[in-house]
Amino acid sequence: MKKDILVQLTSFQSMALLFWSKRWHAVLPLLVVFAWQHVVPAGSWLAQQAHSRIVSYEMSAPNLGKTLLVALGVICLLLVARTLAERRAGSAWEWVARGLRSLLVGQAFPKFAVLAVALFGACTGFGVEGFEFGVLFLLWMYFIVSCVHALAMFADMPAR
Repeated sequence: MKKDILVQLTSFQSMALLFWSKRWHAVLPLLVVFAWQHVVPAGSWLAQQAHSRIVSYEMSAPNLGKTLLVALGVICLLLVARTLAERRAGSAWEWVARGLRSLLVGQAFPKFAVLAVALFGACTGFGVEGFEFGVLFLLWMYFIVSCVHALAMFADMPAR
């Protein structure tokens, strides 16, 4: 099988494992939304607390786009650092490339997965329609993150 296809399949697999490992981050938003909708009396202190927590989930949605933008910027820097590291063996650019890759894999992608899974849990608390929207949203985010992860893997590959 071609190396490019293997990189893409590896990316899909590793992102699926990452999203699956963050599944417990969906439980708290699901419980908060469910309690706000069905259990807690309207107008009570608990309902206000649940509502403020739901608003915080809504306000975290733009962070997905910001995190993705940062990831794409780091990928561009990674391409430059990897090229300069190949031209000058043993230079500091090798460290820069390794650091940028670890920033993506260790910080950006897990944060993105936690936010996407938490928003899925918040959507699921609103019933069947929310569940359907949450599943489609999560699948779409998974596809985007997998493609960005594949770009990062391609950027980090040495030249042929």
